Amino acid sequence: MALQGNESTGEEIIFRWREERESQELVQIPKDFYQRAVSYISDLKSGTVGDELENSVKRLEAEMLKKVLTDFFCIRLRKLLDLVSEGRAVDRGLLAPQEIEVFELILRVIETFQEGGIKKSSKIEGSKKGKEGVLVFFKKPHPPFIATDGRIYGPFSPEDIAVLPSEDAERLIDSGVAESPG
Repeated sequence: MALQGNESTGEEIIFRWREERESQELVQIPKDFYQRAVSYISDLKSGTVGDELENSVKRLEAEMLKKVLTDFFCIRLRKLLDLVSEGRAVDRGLLAPQEIEVFELILRVIETFQEGGIKKSSKIEGSKKGKEGVLVFFKKPHPPFIATDGRIYGPFSPEDIAVLPSEDAERLIDSGVAESPG
């Protein structure tokens, strides 16, 4: 079965989920797939047009699609991890920007493992794409904070790992709360 081009985003989410489940390899998806899917689900949740029954059906559809979309992402992530663990090349052209961001974070953490820098971790957080990130290991607890990239990071416990904007990482390292793996 192929997409005809006139399906709703809900139908596309289900189609792509089935296609990904049935394939051994990563399947190419549109670059804006996650953005459109999340927007569609959000619209379903917030839509209050119509009667109570119609609104209930929309909210149930939104919850079901959210679960399907999460499972879809996890299937693709497992395939990515399998490729990395097998030492096979990853065709980034098959990935959406959100997947590329996660993939790059995974590669940075694996690289650090290979350099012998990580002993144990309970959490890993990543910097927003487009900003240079620095990998840090927390030595002390730290509350949530708004970083220079505008994102909220934390809270952190000792031995947590994060990729933070360089200015924030330097501040935390200088104050003795975190350390660099190098």
